[in-house]
Amino acid sequence: MLRRKDEQKVVVNENMRGGNGKIAMRHFLSEKEVYGAGRIFAVSDIPPGASIGYHAHENEFEFYYVLSGEVTIRDDEETYVMTAGDMMQCKNGHSHSIENRSAEHAEVLMTVLYDQTGKKSFMELARARFSVRKYADRPLEEEKLMSILEAARIAPSAKNAQSYKIYVARSKEAIEKIDLITKMRYGAPTVLMFAADTGGSYQYEDRNSGDQDCSIAATHVMLEACEQGVGTLWADNFSPSAAKELFGLPDSMQPVLLMPIGYAAEDAEPAPRHAEMKALEDIVEVL
Repeated sequence: MLRRKDEQKVVVNENMRGGNGKIAMRHFLSEKEVYGAGRIFAVSDIPPGASIGYHAHENEFEFYYVLSGEVTIRDDEETYVMTAGDMMQCKNGHSHSIENRSAEHAEVLMTVLYDQTGKKSFMELARARFSVRKYADRPLEEEKLMSILEAARIAPSAKNAQSYKIYVARSKEAIEKIDLITKMRYGAPTVLMFAADTGGSYQYEDRNSGDQDCSIAATHVMLEACEQGVGTLWADNFSPSAAKELFGLPDSMQPVLLMPIGYAAEDAEPAPRHAEMKALEDIVEVL
């Protein structure tokens, strides 16, 4: 595969991670192209005075390689000045920031890879997940939420139309509206509302793909949240029409499910019937 420089996607991030200024990131590989081994493969142009704010890496690690210029790195409690040819790794569970304190632009190669150490198999993850009906009084970090929602973005959908939207209810006003339409929030600080775009969903002879597309995306979110130590609940007990009216959704958007999401309370437990599974032969029939 050959990808010329002018064919690579450039994304300009402003005040990245709470930092200052605008940083242009030229992404030369995507997550799909490395089969989910990592999420960032980019060259960042960091102008004088610009910075990426102090942030943590969980279940992943990041490499910085300075291509040109000079940057100042804070790695946990230590501070380092790096110049062209220098490399640094921020390990899983550690925090860092990067800042250009010089008078010249700096170019830095950045790679974020997932830490596969002790990673659960899919079956282990699926068995570990349960519906959380009691949440801790602890906000879900923006960075972690966006990382979880990325799992929905890469979910398959009919004709890859991705004809759905995920509404994130986090504000006091939005949560109050959620509480008006369902009793199934259970103290979660954030609630996701998955809605199908009936105008964009793939239309079959007697149905469209909207509900299925939403359900696949929601399942991705549910499992990714579990992998990141975050609890969820798939909530169907609400009025889609009331939700649509309260939140002023467009005519084409049809709410399909709600998903409270957040950290489980210490005493949260699976429902009594959670582990009651039918035998495989009771749910599988070979034709």
